[in-house]
Formats: sequence, structure tokens, C-alpha cells
Amino acid sequence: MKKITLTIAAIAAVFTMNAQQFLDANGGYNFTPQSNNGGNVTMAVPNPTANPTPADGATDVYVFGTIGQNQQGQPVSTYAVALSWEAATSGDEPTAYDVVFNGNVLGTLNPNEGETTPPTSVNITGVGLGSENTWQIIAKNADGSATGSEEWSFTVITEEDISVAPEAVTEAIVPEDTATDVAIESVDNNGTPEPAVLMAYSAAQTGAPATSYELFIGTSETDLQSAGEAPGLIRYFFGAQYNTTYYWKLVAKNNAGDAPDSPVWSFTTEPDASVNNVTENTFKHYINNNVLTIEANTAIENIRIFNILGQQVATQDISAQQTEVNVSSFKAGVYLAQVQIAGKTQTFKFIKK
Repeated sequence: MKKITLTIAAIAAVFTMNAQQFLDANGGYNFTPQSNNGGNVTMAVPNPTANPTPADGATDVYVFGTIGQNQQGQPVSTYAVALSWEAATSGDEPTAYDVVFNGNVLGTLNPNEGETTPPTSVNITGVGLGSENTWQIIAKNADGSATGSEEWSFTVITEEDISVAPEAVTEAIVPEDTATDVAIESVDNNGTPEPAVLMAYSAAQTGAPATSYELFIGTSETDLQSAGEAPGLIRYFFGAQYNTTYYWKLVAKNNAGDAPDSPVWSFTTEPDASVNNVTENTFKHYINNNVLTIEANTAIENIRIFNILGQQVATQDISAQQTEVNVSSFKAGVYLAQVQIAGKTQTFKFIKK
């Protein structure tokens, strides 16, 4: 089985979904205003939200780079915009908000665990530079939805109008800093398969947006060479060697200039399996009838499963060489499983169809 070292802890640290909500601008369904109680609105319905950020009609709005999912559940690099608002100071409190973006209901914001009121901010992914957008936040409770909710608008800054250099890249996601046994994949590079390491990183959520990222990498921390620029937060490092420690950093860029260097991180690639250098604690996994089965040659201690945005969706403590996880309740998409065996952690991804 091919190991894929996608470091869950770092992803969870970057995309802390209890603190932030992400919705995809390309999802949802067409918004149709609803009447309440047969058209007879009661005083129990919440009043409309107010004071949006960005302000209504705002131009040159900043977005930030992030990692989202495409319709196939695969991770993709995209831009996101941060939206926020205030609940009405009068009337009954809302228990949820419907988020309407460009005429589509993207989802409903409910209170986070341990809280009684829903969040008043959300990040919308899939928002392009120079795009014009409209949005509404519909407050609602058990008696119905607020009426008269304003539709606001804003325009994202164009690439040509960016006049401030971006802030530094903040964190290595894949490989995680000091990661070991990082998988080398055979990846097409302009028609030629080459050994490569998957890399992903986190952009600053404040300041001007970056439009490209230059990778500097090498086997010596003091001698990092440019491996070229890429437009997004996911890329491959081609020409990777087995059983080698690499040091790397990134420089975010836009038309106005370069960000300060990121920190220098490191990772070590896996041994070459072709020379029978097989790890002692190996395991395999497969999915059948919505059941994920994991089998190992030594006792499995723990398994944790995360979605691609870092939310933990399942965890099990185990003391056996085989375990099963029912994934029938999971939404379709890519998931990352972190398996602990003999005190060591390995990670693989799987797709829930």
C-alpha cells in the first residue's frame, strides 16, 4: 500500500472550523423568499441583520487564499472573502442564519457546540479577483425567517489594482514541518512522469491577496534554490529523492511586490520500497459497503478521521490488528485518516462516494 503523509494536525490547526465557517460560492440552491405562518408575520420572527462587512457597495475588497473542495471532493486552491454582520438589537433572537450569495442559498449557520447563538461571520470560497457579488443574511428562528432582509453587494479588487505586497505565508500544511516518511508519488510533469512530493500551505487571511508563491527548497537549510512560482496553495515538488531531508520556504507575491519569507520548514521522504526497505508497522485499508476497514500486522492503537478542511468527524481507540469504521453518514468527498500504531502515526486519504 502506498503511504500518503497528509498531516492532519496542521490542517486542523489552520482550518479551525469551530472558530470559522467556510461555504462554497459555487454550491447551494436558488434563493426564493419564504413567507411566514401563511404570510402572517408574528413578533416572534427575528428582525433583519445589519451593518455588513464589507460595507454595501464596497469596491476593491480583499480576498485571501485558502484550500477548498471541488465538486468531486478534491482539495483545490481558491480565494475566499470574509463576511460579517450584526444581529438586530431588537426583536426575538435568531437561532440560525441562511447565507445567500449571488442568489443561491449556500447553507445555514447554526450555533457552534456549547453556544446558543449562531456565528455572525462566514468565509465564502470560490470568489475570484475582480468579481462582483451580492449577499444576504436571513435571520430565522422556530417561528420563521426575518422579512425585509437587505441584499448587499461588493466588488473584489482586480489583480492589476493591488497596490500592497502580500503578507507572509503562515504555515506548512503538507508536509507538516519535520514530517518523516513523506510519500513520493509519480506525477505527470509536462508529459513526463517524475517523482514528486505533494505540498500545501496556508496563506495569510489579512492584507492584500497573493497571486503566486515562489518555492525555495534544498537539502541544506542555508542553500535553498528556487523551484519556480505557482499560482495557488497546492503544488508538487518535482525531482524528490527517497530517504532525503529537504528544507523549504515560500515567498508570496503579487503585482505590488514580495512578502517577507515564510519560516524555513523541513521534511524527510520515505525510504525506497524497491530495495525492500519496508517499515515494520505496515497496514492496509479498503472501503466496502460504506465500511472503512483497516488491517495491520501489529495492534492499532487509535484512528482519527478528518475532512479535508480539518474537522474531526470520527475517532476510535482500538487495541486490535483490525478495525472497521462505518462511514455511511459521511458526506461524499475526500477524507484523511490518521492511524496510530506502536506510538507512530501514519496518514492516508480515502474517498467517500
